[in-house]
Amino acid sequence: MRSSEVLFLGLAVMVTWGVWSSAGKIASSRIGMQALFWYTLTTVATIIGYLAAAGQLWPLKPDTRGIIFGLLAGLTGAGGALIFYYLLKKYPGSIIIPLTSVYPAFSVLIMVFFLKERLTHLQGVGIILAIAGVILLGI
Repeated sequence: MRSSEVLFLGLAVMVTWGVWSSAGKIASSRIGMQALFWYTLTTVATIIGYLAAAGQLWPLKPDTRGIIFGLLAGLTGAGGALIFYYLLKKYPGSIIIPLTSVYPAFSVLIMVFFLKERLTHLQGVGIILAIAGVILLGI
């Protein structure tokens, strides 16, 4: 693992998702849940464009388990997006965005318990502190 690549791309994700959630707040306050339509439209177009340019769009891979988990990811991601945009429309983004940003902690727990990935003690403490920070933001 190249730590400079991980750091750079991790920061890029942080910045782009920061813009995404803030733009989502503005869009949902102006056009309500229709913001999801525009979000989904641009997401699909971007992903199809990337896969086509990378030569990974065709042929589809007939891996049943991979497809099932891809569908599960899409269904749960869409469900989370519906709830997220509903919350952004109704409540302050300064509370909702940090509250929902701790979702990777739950992803890590799934990885540890089901995929047998390992965490160091320091990483475990970091996850606990991140959750505590979100709780404090909501008080």
